[in-house]
Amino acid sequence: MRTTKTSVFSNLIWRFGERCGAEVVQILVSVILARILAPEAFGTIALILVFSNILQVFVDSGLGNALIQKKDADDLDFSSVFYFNILV
Repeated sequence: MRTTKTSVFSNLIWRFGERCGAEVVQILVSVILARILAPEAFGTIALILVFSNILQVFVDSGLGNALIQKKDADDLDFSSVFYFNILV
């Protein structure tokens, strides 16, 4: 059985790789869009992405993680988090 220290380090490496990969893909998509779109259209998309990223912070605010860690979660808790994420 793997030790907790090894498991934590492995998870850290995978999470770091996932975040780096996501950032690389986001940069590549931005470069491709900048080459394809007119400057006005690209500016509009950039503004929309700013607001989208701000709203994503609220979706990732940890409600799902809190729900997983809650000992006595009921259907009201699950539906509240679900509808909040859909709404945002």
